[in-house]
Amino acid sequence: MTKILLLLLIPSFAFCQQKGDNCIIVKGVSFKEALNTALDHGFSISMKDDSLQIFSTVPRTDKRNDTHVYYVRIKDSAAYITGEFDVNMNMDFGGVTSKFASFRIENKGTKISSYQTNFRYMQNFARDFNKEISYTKL
Repeated sequence: MTKILLLLLIPSFAFCQQKGDNCIIVKGVSFKEALNTALDHGFSISMKDDSLQIFSTVPRTDKRNDTHVYYVRIKDSAAYITGEFDVNMNMDFGGVTSKFASFRIENKGTKISSYQTNFRYMQNFARDFNKEISYTKL
């Protein structure tokens, strides 16, 4: 019985993500592999620097009308993935229109919040590498 309980707990420790984490690290990734994974995931590349091994994606709008962009840096054979999202609010207050607000993607908020939704999108992108991932706060 104890062995079964331990086996059930192992997956919960595998990701080790904490509230406030805003960077996903994917180990064992080359710059070319990171670019190809982004393209395979449906992103277009907006900026790329081969010498610094960094790139960013073209902003993409999701089902909730949030727009997100990812920034990827390859360092020591690991991809460091961070991102930002814009919340399109379009509120009109007596002729003054507020169009959007920009936020850093991080692991915070409730399960259905824009923070969590965009963090899960970034997490799904990181999982597409099919490699070991970890989380940190930058």
